[in-house]
Amino acid sequence: MEDKETGIITGKGLTKYHKKGLTYTCYGGQIKYVIKVQVRDGRYKVDINNIIHDVDLGNAKSCALGLITDSDERFTQGASKKYHNAVVKDIQEKMEVYANSTFENIEKAIASQEEEE
Repeated sequence: MEDKETGIITGKGLTKYHKKGLTYTCYGGQIKYVIKVQVRDGRYKVDINNIIHDVDLGNAKSCALGLITDSDERFTQGASKKYHNAVVKDIQEKMEVYANSTFENIEKAIASQEEEE
């Protein structure tokens, strides 16, 4: 969705997810998210939210973690809590790297546009 008057672009993203290690095989799948970019007067704001982890077909549904939040220890019970929390932390870190890369690309695009003007 794009709103030229307010300078807002909103989209849905999807990326594959994999964590190294045999223990984490069942967590292989995808990360879905919503990205919202607001641009005004050479400034920008980027929000990435609604980060949802789902597993590939054939993997155990119990390994699908659903909505990923900022919480460090989301899972506090069950035999798999240690592995679930490790995957949540890994997803958080990978999404932070993705977000930072997005920010850098937007900064470069704005700087390039300013040079052309």
